[in-house]
Amino acid sequence: MSLGNTALRDEKITVETKNLQCFRDERCLFAPISEEVRVGGSLEVKGRNGSGKTTLLRALIGLHRQTRGSFSISTSFLYQGHKLGLDESMTPVENLVWFQALNGRRANQSSAFRNIDFLGLSEKADTPCQFLSAGQKKKVSIARWLDSDKKLWLLDEPFTSLDSESSNVLVSIFDKHLVNGGSIVYSNHIDAVYTPSSEVRLEPVELEDIVEC
Repeated sequence: MSLGNTALRDEKITVETKNLQCFRDERCLFAPISEEVRVGGSLEVKGRNGSGKTTLLRALIGLHRQTRGSFSISTSFLYQGHKLGLDESMTPVENLVWFQALNGRRANQSSAFRNIDFLGLSEKADTPCQFLSAGQKKKVSIARWLDSDKKLWLLDEPFTSLDSESSNVLVSIFDKHLVNGGSIVYSNHIDAVYTPSSEVRLEPVELEDIVEC
């Protein structure tokens, strides 16, 4: 287990796994992992396509039940999967206001415009999302995170579809969230964009692990 930044060792643990494995159709996807993420810390889950990164994130929030080992989450969380959860008939601003309402917050169009502008989408603020590019849709989903009060972010491939400039903006969003007492667990299969507190690579199951499964 890698804790990364030693300054985090006295902080509260928000996510912990102990010998966790995930299965699909009785097939073990990866060797056991034991990791912990603390307040102010981030964990990058690496691995090739099909290695189980998405399945692991879904298992952590209870959407995938075929597991062995143990895991726990001790704080409120936001989960963003591959599906962005946008209503494509609505504009970016309308989607953000809708997201605010879904989270029990008062609709704040000014905040929605501000977040859209921060992601460089002010010219598309009133354009239905169905007419946006994949990268622009991704930025709309990221803008929603800025309105969330959840301390833990669980993100599936957050840097996918982003150009280098947008990736740098996302890095700054990550840094601010961690400084404000948040935690992040995210999957990634592209070249290094962000330097996390720690990382884990999902490895194929070896023979001895197959016996254990």
